[in-house]
Amino acid sequence: MSIAIEEYSFEGPHAFTHELRERAGVYAVLCRMDNGKFFLVHVGESENIRKTIEGHGGKECWVDNCKGHILVAALYTQELDRKGREDIVSFIQSREFVPCT
Repeated sequence: MSIAIEEYSFEGPHAFTHELRERAGVYAVLCRMDNGKFFLVHVGESENIRKTIEGHGGKECWVDNCKGHILVAALYTQELDRKGREDIVSFIQSREFVPCT
């Protein structure tokens, strides 16, 4: 399963962190409303997406801004360095409302 966020195709969204890989990439924290629609709550980059999500300090903001179910989608980018991943995050943040930055 995949979900489009801007021009990128993210894997997921996943409800459980064990479904995420321990690989570098960009992650999107999404809120799925009861009507089935999604909106972006947070976007970030990491060397290890699963580890980052499991220990993320922003979870309280995610919960405060989501009145549905929190899910995570991943864009694995082994070919990009940190700057390349940060560029993707910046691009998405410039085009989407992201309450938790």
